[in-house]
Amino acid sequence: MSDKKKTEVKKLKMLIPTDFSGHALNAGEFAMQLLKKSASEIILENVYQVPKENSGTLISVNDIIISESKEKLQKEYSELKAKNKKINITIQSEEGNPITIVKHIVKRNYVDLLVIGHNSKMDKFSSAFIGQPEYWPALLVPSINSAKIFKEAIVISTSVNNGSDLTSAFTEIDTRFKGKAHQLYFTKNSIVEHLKATISALLEKHKIGIIIFNTVKGDRLEQVIKEHKLDSIFFSHPSLLMSNNG
Repeated sequence: MSDKKKTEVKKLKMLIPTDFSGHALNAGEFAMQLLKKSASEIILENVYQVPKENSGTLISVNDIIISESKEKLQKEYSELKAKNKKINITIQSEEGNPITIVKHIVKRNYVDLLVIGHNSKMDKFSSAFIGQPEYWPALLVPSINSAKIFKEAIVISTSVNNGSDLTSAFTEIDTRFKGKAHQLYFTKNSIVEHLKATISALLEKHKIGIIIFNTVKGDRLEQVIKEHKLDSIFFSHPSLLMSNNG
């Protein structure tokens, strides 16, 4: 096998759910900067819900909502496309429960990375995906963060996971932060508050671009994330949640 073949980066498909609040655009721009060499496709998705009382009008509320959804999707499409013309971006608009629809799209479209933009509060939508590793890798990007990617990262893993096993799909991330990653290990005897304090100290001292949680399925670190004990960390910095089979 040639060296070129060995270092070939898998092209990634990203799903970015949007509610047109601006969080998705911020998160999408960050994701494109982080994975600009390997990201090949983005699905920009809006899930809308219509009132049950929707009859007897000349123009239905349903028609208006669909029209607004498509119009706003096109606007966000144009803004993301302007940032990276090489990435194939498609827009989708569907009616239903946002969590249910997005879960379906992740499985149906073989999405490699779910990108979620959020504000200073974790709403029901974000929380649902933090608590379900089967929908990771998930990139969480707070709205306070700019799209600039700094040179350093924090990689948090368990004693059975050396922190560099980011799977072939995320070779670009591993390469970007090689030698510039602060490795933290969270074992079954580790204390959550101590981990939080250590992360906070590193964030204050260094220019950290992303925090990577690299878990093994069912380990203590994954469990702590699922129980939302680290949500306060996600408020302040972009975080990548990954779960390996082990």
